[in-house]
Amino acid sequence: MIGAGVMPPEQGTAGAAEMRERMDRVRNALSTNVTEMTALLAPARIPDRSRLNHILLETNHVVHAGHRLIGESGRMRSADLAAAGNIPEAQAAMHRAWAALAMPINQLRLDLNKWTHVESMLRPQVKQRRLPLIETYEKLPGTVITRETVGDVLFADLHTLLNPLEQDEDARAHGCHRDIPLPQSRFLRLVHAARRCMCVLKPGQPTQFLDVGCGAGLKVISAAPYFDRCAGLEYDPGYAKLAAKLFRGLPHDRCRAIPGDALTWDGYHNFDVLYFFRPIRDDALLAQMEQHILDSVPEGTLLIAPYRTFVARAERNNCANVTADLWLTGSDAAGAARLRRAAELIGTDVPLQAGANVPLIWDPLIEASRRRGFEPTLRWRHPLEDDSV
Repeated sequence: MIGAGVMPPEQGTAGAAEMRERMDRVRNALSTNVTEMTALLAPARIPDRSRLNHILLETNHVVHAGHRLIGESGRMRSADLAAAGNIPEAQAAMHRAWAALAMPINQLRLDLNKWTHVESMLRPQVKQRRLPLIETYEKLPGTVITRETVGDVLFADLHTLLNPLEQDEDARAHGCHRDIPLPQSRFLRLVHAARRCMCVLKPGQPTQFLDVGCGAGLKVISAAPYFDRCAGLEYDPGYAKLAAKLFRGLPHDRCRAIPGDALTWDGYHNFDVLYFFRPIRDDALLAQMEQHILDSVPEGTLLIAPYRTFVARAERNNCANVTADLWLTGSDAAGAARLRRAAELIGTDVPLQAGANVPLIWDPLIEASRRRGFEPTLRWRHPLEDDSV
């Protein structure tokens, strides 16, 4: 029996206790589902898509229940306030109980609000379909072709603006090409295909890209969204200095310039994807550079070489074509075909924005999906659109 004037233990805090208990149930259910979906999306595993879809739908129900719970929190807090009445001790206990819930409620709200992005990331994996690494150009819609053509012209103009330097005389005498750009749309198609292949070759591992003969470094900058680290090797000291200056102005530190001679440089083995677009004018010296690269890199390295004379030399050196101008070292045609078919099941997303500063319950699932080429972005919205606008 509770004597007169003595506050019952639960007076003014019953709603807070119920809120905490129900939030724990929501978070435990979400955590269990995230753990199972993450396991289903492990890199070396063929997902049980029926099970994945079932858990996705179940998670959707839990998320909606969580939103309803947060909506009810105001009513439960008001009920606690009324139950506390005019008893100071009960009022103080009520305020302490709800103050302790403030951060957990905000964290749950953040988790729940992210679900629409996570669901958008998961649905393509439930009904996954094979997508070509590079689309047939002639089959692209006319609007896309026009936009790519205009973009190529604009990028060529930007290239001219950013690199007004004359080629160094020693570099010219050494046989180096001046800084000539491959059309940007063609380059992006190739590096995008290479990224999807790397998700198969090195799932979840850091990837390194090298532009052999990078000039002012615009292709290195262009590759940065696709790989963890990007570098440009350049013989011409003026070009190398200009590239380093441009890289220092970037909002990230993933790009670097390396002064060096492509004919003798000994660091090719440190990179996963190498790009070279005729950095040397003389064909015999170009073949020497290609052979040096092929002798230096390990099996499973990807080469992007968008010019015809490389084809015959590649095939003589146990280097197989994956698609278009993308090659796989230490492989035969069957091995390259297996890589291509596996990479066609990889998603097409790239992480264009930094991750959230606050850890979320979805983080393991996002990381597992990222390894498969899928990002938590709303498919019907531009990926760089500001949610706050």
